[in-house]
Amino acid sequence: MAKINDLKKKYDITIPVVEFLQIFSAQEKTKYLELLCRLNDNCNDDTDYENYRDEISRKFDVSIDSLFNFSALQCFLLYKLLDNHRNDMLPFPSFCDYNERGLILNKDVQTYKSFDDINDAVNKAKLKIEEKELEKQVIKVFEDDEWLLVRPLTYQSSLKYGAHTQWCTASSFQSESFTEYTENGILIYIIHKSSNVKFAAHRDLEVESHNTSFYNSEDYSYDSMDLDIPSEIIVKVKEEFKIRPQTNAHYREELYDDAESEDEVNDFEVNDQDEENGRNKFYTDYGYSPDALEYLKWLQYKPTPQKNEFSNG
Repeated sequence: MAKINDLKKKYDITIPVVEFLQIFSAQEKTKYLELLCRLNDNCNDDTDYENYRDEISRKFDVSIDSLFNFSALQCFLLYKLLDNHRNDMLPFPSFCDYNERGLILNKDVQTYKSFDDINDAVNKAKLKIEEKELEKQVIKVFEDDEWLLVRPLTYQSSLKYGAHTQWCTASSFQSESFTEYTENGILIYIIHKSSNVKFAAHRDLEVESHNTSFYNSEDYSYDSMDLDIPSEIIVKVKEEFKIRPQTNAHYREELYDDAESEDEVNDFEVNDQDEENGRNKFYTDYGYSPDALEYLKWLQYKPTPQKNEFSNG
């Protein structure tokens, strides 16, 4: 393994500040260059620059103590670098954590060539964690290296597997839509494991034609052929309709019947207080949730609800 000093020699980029500032120095006179250097140095004490130290700590979950090794100006430049690659950098601490815990499938860090590779590995590890936590609360319809298909039996599992979508059945604001759609039909979540792109399929068993609808993560309804889902995955969905033709609620009742104790059943229940708390905190067992942050954003901007059948459930 490379040592820190070796890495510094190989990857550190020394910024020739004086040479850069000389570009802006009129007539290449030293007095102007000296003035510009002095003004630039004074920026290290600027309050606005100091704020970037706090921003790095807050946005990227970095210990603020470690940032005092850098000047305020360096923190400003670091923030600009990190923020420009924010989507790349945010999953990286999770990658390190998951790899140390043995949750990353490919443990050889030398084989990763891009941030996309890191993000793919993190998404797959997250799914693995969710499967372990909620294995008794879903029916796993199908899984291979790329795709995971599940039928959520509880509101809690729907929140987890439907996270970061606009589906009313995975809304942290209320559970009524999940109850309705799982009592009147078959609800399946279709998840691409590496990209975390999600789709939903719902077969309405209350109408004679048993209509089936497919939705993207923004909750727009499409024909299955118009979505970026392989035909073999669509076949798996249709096979599930035949193999287990009852509603999700039917199998949820079986789940309760099979529970070993009353306490275990209560773990699956969602009462009004849980729902209210879920707007600010997502179930004690799982700590604070990104859904809580999304709710706060919703309070601020109050977006107009989607106008389609699924979201108006």
